[in-house]
This record gives sequence, structure tokens and C-alpha cells, in this order.
Amino acid sequence: MTSAHTDKQLRLEASEWFARLRASAVSPEIEAEFFRWAAQSPRHAAAYEAVCAAWDVLGMVPAKRRPRHAMIGRREFAGGAIAASLAAYFLLRAEPAEAKVFKTAIGEQKRFTLPDGSALLLDTASEVSASCDKISRTASLGCGRAHFDVTNARESALVVRIGDISVTSHRGHFDVFRGEDAIFVYLQQNDAAVQTANGDNVKLRPGDYLRAPMPYGKLVIDRPAQEAITAWQRGILVFDQTTLSDAVREMNRYSPVKLTISDAKAAQLKISGAYGAGKAAEFLHTLTLLLPVRAQARGDGFEITSTL
Repeated sequence: MTSAHTDKQLRLEASEWFARLRASAVSPEIEAEFFRWAAQSPRHAAAYEAVCAAWDVLGMVPAKRRPRHAMIGRREFAGGAIAASLAAYFLLRAEPAEAKVFKTAIGEQKRFTLPDGSALLLDTASEVSASCDKISRTASLGCGRAHFDVTNARESALVVRIGDISVTSHRGHFDVFRGEDAIFVYLQQNDAAVQTANGDNVKLRPGDYLRAPMPYGKLVIDRPAQEAITAWQRGILVFDQTTLSDAVREMNRYSPVKLTISDAKAAQLKISGAYGAGKAAEFLHTLTLLLPVRAQARGDGFEITSTL
């Protein structure tokens, strides 16, 4: 490995740490991981200091907001470069870049361009906030699902946070979904890595579908058919021997007409096929043809019961 390549890699790593540490919520585990990285070599600290120096952060923030020496001294590092880096770290956490917010309503899917030039496709009832500056670019999925096409026009990676995990990518095409009890990441093309608050760091391959149970469960990676996983981008929901309870939960995300299941027998029935997102009436009609169930109007929705 050449020295130039090593220097470039260190700059990239330092830029990624810069982006991760600017998030509004940084866990103690991520802080500890950063300090371990910085302590590995004086060159790591120097690279991080160079990233911070580009912002001249010590001159941008009033002195009364700078961290105390005691705060820095508790970290077991030596040299002025480390101290300056840590000072910049705490300052940047206190002064996050202003974020733009992108939202969709129930039943709506919409395309946006992020501040860094990356493309964003938002699914129904979803929200993403994103910010970008000369050094870093970050985004956060507050709810729902999103697809990112990351532009590689910048040296720094895009860091996307979803709860307690983050996805880092320089030019990846990937989906992120915040479910009720897990977070899902699907890498469609190029590169992406997933980091968790408890120290997991997984580099994904195209086609990998990662499930991260909340909170802090064991990561599971599968390789399902891409056509089924990405069908939502075309307004289609694909079920493959899916329980009716899970299928109804997914259909309800796309429609103000809510479906409910009144008994356990109906909830455990299995369904397969492709259905239009938000088309609750068509879905119900198909259910009554394929499964032993009936549907009755209840308030602003329909109740599904088993006929067994």
C-alpha cells in the first residue's frame, strides 16, 4: 500500500468519524469506539485534527462553549493534536449543521434531491432529515422507509442514521426501513457498511438484506430476491407466505382505510402475491377469494374475520 493511498484512507476515515460524531445523539459506545480509533496511531489523531482544522472550529465558537481541560484530560491520549481533535469533537456535537427535512403523507411516495446531491425516494408516511457541508454529509430516517442513491461527487461518505444504527456509504444504492421491532437495510448496488451502538461493524455486499432487531438484537443477513425487496419503489407490495397479520400491517401503512383482524385464526393465515400499495379494497376482495375470511365495514375501515 502506498503512502498516498494510506493518507487518503486516513482522511476518509477521519471524515466519516467527523460526520458520525456530529449527530445529535451519540451513544457512549460510539464515543468509546472513536477514542480507540484515535489512540491507535498519532497519524489517526493528526488526520482527524486536519478535518476539524478545515472548519477552524476553535475560532467559530465562543470560548465559553469550549470544553474544559478536565473533559479532555480524562481521555488517555497524548499530544496537542489529540487535545485539539477532542475539543473540535465536543464543539461539533454542540453545533450540528442545520438539516433540511423531507416528508411524505400516508399513501404518498416522492423523490427528492438531498443537500449533497444524492437522490432520495421516500416511501409512504416517512421522514428524512439531511445536512451537508464542506467536510461531511449526514441523514437521519425518523420514520418509514427510504431509498438512497448516494452521489460519489464528494470524498466523504454519506452517513445515514436509523435509531441506534448507522449506514455509511460513498456511492451505494440502498433501502432503509424503520419497522416496529427492527431496522432493515438492503444494499442494491455498490458499497455500504452498517455500524451499531453495541460495536457491530458489517460491510454489506450487493444483495444483502440486514435485519437489526431493536434494541440491540443479533444482526441477521439474508439474500432475498431483489424484485420482491425493491417492489415498493414501484408502488407494489410483494408477499411470500406472509402471515395475514403482517400483510395487513404493511397494507395499512399506505392507506387511510385501516384493516383490522379480529381473531387469531385469521391472523395466522398465509398469503402470497403482489398487491398495489394503498389499494385496500382490491386487497380485501382478493383475500375473500383466496382465504377463508370475510370482511365487514367497521368505522373508517374493515374488520377481517375467519370463516373456519
